[in-house]
Amino acid sequence: MSCHVINSANEGILIAVMQVFLNGAEFITRYAGRIKQVHFKDIRIADDIKTTVPLGTGVIDLKSAYEAAKAANVEWIIYEQDNSEDPFADAAKSLEYLKSL
Repeated sequence: MSCHVINSANEGILIAVMQVFLNGAEFITRYAGRIKQVHFKDIRIADDIKTTVPLGTGVIDLKSAYEAAKAANVEWIIYEQDNSEDPFADAAKSLEYLKSL
């Protein structure tokens, strides 16, 4: 994993909620105004990034992360799912979940 030190208030941050895991909303709130994009992933098994599932069906607290992103005026929320037996069906499920937020 690489790390980039942000020295300018003009630089934005992109985060993947799954990577900051259970503290996604806290992280977004802490860096509000700096975060421009958030990647949403959900996983079935905690700490196992190979178990991605449609949004809202795993263990990640995406609802809180969504509310924090909305309050922080994040420009983009991006859905991402690495592993799927039926990508189109899973994308449809994830889109419905996002609409429900």
